[in-house]
Amino acid sequence: MIFITLIPAHLAFLEDVGGGEVLVILAAVLILFGGKGLPTIARKLGKTSRELQKAAQEFKNQLLEADQETSGLPNPPPPPKEKPPRELTG
Repeated sequence: MIFITLIPAHLAFLEDVGGGEVLVILAAVLILFGGKGLPTIARKLGKTSRELQKAAQEFKNQLLEADQETSGLPNPPPPPKEKPPRELTG
């Protein structure tokens, strides 16, 4: 039987986390930061996630552009052949 997971790759570490563990984590976050701090933390995490995704996409685009630029260039000449070492006569 084939199972299809609906978890995105960047959240794959959550695959082994159960419901009880999630509740403990959420309770710890609520105790540490309080009810008023959670929206601020969520906003900052969301903004950071968007910035990281944007930076990753820009990096990917730069790599693709560089690849397209170099694919149009002719092949470089082969390296020069090495001369055999000279024999010493004595």
